[in-house]
Amino acid sequence: MVFFGLLHWIRPENTGVLWLMNSFLLLDALKALVLSVYFSKEIKTALNGGYRMSFFTGAFPFFLLSISGMISSRADLYLVSFNLDKIQVAQYSVLLNFLIYLQALSNFIFQPFMKNFYRINRQATKRMITQFWGIGILVAMLGVPAILWGCAIFFHLEFNTVFLWIGILYVVPVYFYLPKIYYLYKIGKEKTVLNVNLAGIILNISLNILWLPSLGMTGALLAASLVQVLNVALYLFIEKKIIKNDLIKVS
Repeated sequence: MVFFGLLHWIRPENTGVLWLMNSFLLLDALKALVLSVYFSKEIKTALNGGYRMSFFTGAFPFFLLSISGMISSRADLYLVSFNLDKIQVAQYSVLLNFLIYLQALSNFIFQPFMKNFYRINRQATKRMITQFWGIGILVAMLGVPAILWGCAIFFHLEFNTVFLWIGILYVVPVYFYLPKIYYLYKIGKEKTVLNVNLAGIILNISLNILWLPSLGMTGALLAASLVQVLNVALYLFIEKKIIKNDLIKVS
């Protein structure tokens, strides 16, 4: 947001949707440059043939988790690109990226508590999840209206009230299930997280095929939001199943 604010201050007369898309591309290029510099030693070692295949073999499951999560959260955008006109694609891409930034904020908020999270018991974990969900509601209730207001004032993109409520529905769930994901990592259930991501991909694609022709961008964002709701339901089901299995083992 600071980056876009700075660009808007520098070029206030060129803040349409195409300018904004170019800004996203520039931001991605800058991130790639910064990461390349930060990991320059590792990149140089890999190019010189100094990498270890065992490293990539061990990292591959986490790569699958990352790529499946990314596809699950962006499958709607890929289908929008094929079904809507260029202006609508640009508008939806801008809105979705800002909403994903609000989702990504959950990781930054959660990171300081990560060390303690892996040490506490299940009851303390449940209390932390409840508190974190409350933070997510606050972030969504403040952040989504701010995004829509900013899009209208600075970038001349108008979204109606329906997008406000669907946007809030899109943002809040991740603050509920993110700690549950880390809990599954804690007990060695990474494959379970991968399966949830795959279910999200299937639902996102299916709902977009049904709704995009008639509902357009509204249908795409609604489909993406329902994927988030599905994630909450699946992680709750998984949590109850784990608790039930633990009780059986104890008895």
